[in-house]
Amino acid sequence: MIHHHLPEDRLAAYAAGSAGEADALLVASHLVLCPDCRRRVAEYEALGGVMLEELPDEALADGSLAQTLSRLAEMAPEPPRPPPPAPGPLLLPRPICNLVGQDMSRLAWRGAGPGFRFHRLPMAGGRAWLLQVAPGRGVPHHGHDGEEMVMVLAGSYRDGAVRYARGDVQAVGPETRHQPVAEPGQDCLCLAVIEGRLKFSNPLSRIFGPLLGF
Repeated sequence: MIHHHLPEDRLAAYAAGSAGEADALLVASHLVLCPDCRRRVAEYEALGGVMLEELPDEALADGSLAQTLSRLAEMAPEPPRPPPPAPGPLLLPRPICNLVGQDMSRLAWRGAGPGFRFHRLPMAGGRAWLLQVAPGRGVPHHGHDGEEMVMVLAGSYRDGAVRYARGDVQAVGPETRHQPVAEPGQDCLCLAVIEGRLKFSNPLSRIFGPLLGF
């Protein structure tokens, strides 16, 4: 059961089609696992439809339809989608599988200290990473100069007294300084979308910034 959901503004932006690529990936992945947020997005989409219906009609310029059809004819056909990934021990949400597949071992992981590795995702409009933390290990203590959203894909972690498990989303801003720690049992795999830079508390931990691409 999911206990920590996406912020309302992220759901609204996704429903309106205005979310950036990285945000949209995280929202879409959360929606696969969360019926409550799927319902909220459907409500926002329905509201947007009502608002469009209430707008006054606008006359089209001469030749608008012909120009649109001509542009559509010039567009390259969309390449076929890859076949669905075969079931495996870790079932990732389809939006992530479409980017990286289901086999995590094939990714170009980079180590960033004992029990912590990451893979940067190919995002045109934002910065997103897969993070994998070994049981009992933590991300170095840090703050932020922007917003950060983290969704748990497998395993679980604690940030202070709060627990985050599969499907949960933690959204934090510049006011937060923390050190999430993976719980015992299995590796904690997360999707992280980070705006701005991380501010590591320990000077020795500041090497993580260049490694992550900050």
